[in-house]
Amino acid sequence: MLPISDAARRLRDQLDHQHSGYLNPLYPLDPSLWSQGLCDRFNADVERLLRLLRQELAVEFAIVDEQPRYAEDARLGDYLAQNPGLGLMNEFGERTVR
Repeated sequence: MLPISDAARRLRDQLDHQHSGYLNPLYPLDPSLWSQGLCDRFNADVERLLRLLRQELAVEFAIVDEQPRYAEDARLGDYLAQNPGLGLMNEFGERTVR
């Protein structure tokens, strides 16, 4: 197990849960329902975790950032108009993948 702080573990677990709700719940290849604000919050939390990990592990490990940063899908407005049962997500919710 990596020697990381409880704060880093909690943030890692939080990001894992948040990320599990990124994919479209009807069909994963369709646009994500995340709003730009939700994407920004996720991206900021990724940056915060990277800073923590680099502070805690940089002496012994190279931290490689391969997490894509998300932005609201340009097709989302049209997609939601065609799927009125769905809505823009402004809060992190349920997992869409397990």
